[in-house]
Amino acid sequence: GSAAPTLAQINGFNQSSITCKAWQDKGGKPHVMYSAMVTSADTRDEMQLHVGAWQGCLASFGEFLMDPPGYLASAP
Repeated sequence: GSAAPTLAQINGFNQSSITCKAWQDKGGKPHVMYSAMVTSADTRDEMQLHVGAWQGCLASFGEFLMDPPGYLASAP
């Protein structure tokens, strides 16, 4: 689909994801973010987990943007 998802669909995406949060800017454009608190004590393995989670967020959000109703229909 080429139409931007609705705010209700973005809220549905947020309800289906633990680590990814989406929002709609003032122009109606969708965005996604992944938040993580990191410290100097974090190991390389822990950082790789964060990068993997972010990559998963990007992939999931990409699937969502391609077909919001279809994605939400099959979301957990």
